[in-house]
Amino acid sequence: MRKSKFLNCVIVACLGIIVAGSTKYVSQKMCYAEADIYDGNYHDIAFDYDNDNDIFEETDLYTEEREKRNTTSAYIYNNNSAARIPAIRVKAGDYTDCTYGSYQSCEVGEAKYLLNTVYEDGYRSARLWLDPGNGHHICVHFLWSPDSI
Repeated sequence: MRKSKFLNCVIVACLGIIVAGSTKYVSQKMCYAEADIYDGNYHDIAFDYDNDNDIFEETDLYTEEREKRNTTSAYIYNNNSAARIPAIRVKAGDYTDCTYGSYQSCEVGEAKYLLNTVYEDGYRSARLWLDPGNGHHICVHFLWSPDSI
């Protein structure tokens, strides 16, 4: 009787150690996954461009290139343009189109996640390409980031 009680206690203690160790491992894995997401370049910066000119028409606008740190979508918030942005693409490197699917548009006051394959294709920086619409008289003001949360 004593041997079986002792053996049961040893088994329960071993199972407790295994459960405690696996719980710590799972929580560590979750923290690593969260660290990967939050390590992205997700801080928004402003892009501003104005053109009011009857002679010169702006047909292609590019943001500056920014570091891309993970596989998340790029992000745009059209906070203060004069009109909707009719077409947006995510570009990388030598202006390679890495937009996943078709281009996006973005209404004034709207935020969009822009699916792309920049990081998966081996690039480590991204920029946005825009068709501003009426290229003679445009006022484009938005916030964007190459990564998102």
